[in-house]
Amino acid sequence: MGRKNLRQKLESERKKSMVKRLIKKLVLVFFIIGIGFLLVSHTYSLTKPFVENELSSFSKEFLTIRELSIIGASEFADKEIRSFVNPIIEINPNIFTFPTENVKLFLATRPYIESAFIRKEMPNRIAVEIKEKKPVAILLDSELKLLDENGEVIRPMSTGENIDVPVISVTDDSDTSSFRLRMGCQFILLDNQSTPFILPSEIKLFQNHMEIKSLDLKTSRNEVPSIYISYEEMEKKILNLKKLWTDIVNKKENIEYVDARYLKGLSVKQKNN
Repeated sequence: MGRKNLRQKLESERKKSMVKRLIKKLVLVFFIIGIGFLLVSHTYSLTKPFVENELSSFSKEFLTIRELSIIGASEFADKEIRSFVNPIIEINPNIFTFPTENVKLFLATRPYIESAFIRKEMPNRIAVEIKEKKPVAILLDSELKLLDENGEVIRPMSTGENIDVPVISVTDDSDTSSFRLRMGCQFILLDNQSTPFILPSEIKLFQNHMEIKSLDLKTSRNEVPSIYISYEEMEKKILNLKKLWTDIVNKKENIEYVDARYLKGLSVKQKNN
């Protein structure tokens, strides 16, 4: 029993000794960590102005947006996009934190844009690449406006802008004007699908029909006979017109107008000489 008690006592003393050594090591470790933290804090407080100044200089030199590139844009689109993006750059000129999502949302609301991409090009360039909708006609209104294939306004026409598409006008502001604009643009699209091309230069949209002027019918007296066509089953009526178009052009000097409002055939009014 005495030997057993002795062994237990020695084991207990050994464990106490291990605990004391562990505590001393932990105290030493925490002491070293504390000293290190104080040294780092002191060093940072001494070097903070220099570090912040260097980081600021680096950011201004290499990360500040210095160029905004608008690719594929007309003069109108370029001006409008820059007027939106430049103030954002002034507020947030860092290329890493520049909010591209804000610009994407803006571009998505522009009716003249078919597709748009924005990218950050290191070190200091923002590039906006767009594809604009192709106008099929010019709406003659209080101001000139470009129309897409659905007869919807894309954007105002810029001063001095030269776009070779027909001019469309609506004779009144009734509720059907949007339908008529769509029909006017539809006529242009259908004409472009097959030869011979009628190539309208002007289209006037009335309540139940449209009046078309084609420069192919321009006479030696600088007169252009009108072509009348209604909206119902317009594709068939255009095909009827195209079947006789070559003969109509050849006889244009004696034509007063062409009435293509019939499903079968058309009527050509001759001038009274």
